[in-house]
Amino acid sequence: MKMFLKGAAVGGIASALVVAATAALAGTGVGGIFNLGQTNTVNAKTSLKGSTAKKNLQITNTGSGSALGLRWAPVIPR
Repeated sequence: MKMFLKGAAVGGIASALVVAATAALAGTGVGGIFNLGQTNTVNAKTSLKGSTAKKNLQITNTGSGSALGLRWAPVIPR
């Protein structure tokens, strides 16, 4: 009985670690989750597509700053 409880405890701890690691890595990479409030980095095109009579995207900032900021690398003519 003691051996069974010890094995069950080790199995429970191991499975908890696997679940935690899977949850931590689930939103990374292309096709991953877009995390709000964090820097999201990906080296692929991102698109927003929808079929609606209203706006597809609304950005509202109730503070004093801008609602949207865009940055891009300068294009150097050849």
